[in-house]
Amino acid sequence: MPERHPSAVRLFAALSATVAPDRPARASLRALADAAVTADRAGVDALVVRGSDPAGRPTVEPVGVLADVAARTVALGLVAEVSPASCAPDHLARELATLDLVSEGRAGLLLNDAGTPDAEAYLAAVRQSFEGTPEQHPIVLTSWSPSAADWHVAVEDSGAPLPRLMPVTLPPTPSARAEDSTGLLEKLIRTERPHGLLLDFPAGPASLEIFARVMLPLLRERGVLPPRAERVRRTLRGRLGLTQPADRATAVR
Repeated sequence: MPERHPSAVRLFAALSATVAPDRPARASLRALADAAVTADRAGVDALVVRGSDPAGRPTVEPVGVLADVAARTVALGLVAEVSPASCAPDHLARELATLDLVSEGRAGLLLNDAGTPDAEAYLAAVRQSFEGTPEQHPIVLTSWSPSAADWHVAVEDSGAPLPRLMPVTLPPTPSARAEDSTGLLEKLIRTERPHGLLLDFPAGPASLEIFARVMLPLLRERGVLPPRAERVRRTLRGRLGLTQPADRATAVR
């Protein structure tokens, strides 16, 4: 009998919004959206769409991509990676508010603050501009580096830390070799016992499809992860077990 799963590990899958130079942009984005639908059905907690490509290929703006994904998914969290240098805080707040509204509270933000000394001020400006929607404030993931390990931490509006997401880069894995990669993930989860994993798929949507269709069921069969929960439409905040923050308008009365 497989061991009891060590914890309810949160699974965040990261894809770059890459546009391949040898095919129409709509084909690249359709492949990303198709992979997101598969991840949603498989029980992945959230999709992170990155605004940069590891190979330096052109990308498109993540929030717009996620708006299309929102229309095709039910429970998947939708997190946009944004650099402060690429977007004014009030404009980003409006985009996030729209994404949060159309997704019924599933929007989030991964702030890529590399080389940005005033990232905290930028984040404060985003929150100040964010209009009340199902989330009230965006769920934010920010980078944190204890010792030599590079982690990501979801930060609540009050600044209280939430479950840490351990970054893991998954190489291209053919379906026939998926069991080998699954074994490595199983060992990592059992030994490190992370709160969550931020799984990067630099090889693109096909790798996420294999993870969701093959590797994730194997991890559940081995007792590393709990059984797949029923796919219920709920906010990203609720999916992470967070309470709703106080409404700013009510708080100042």
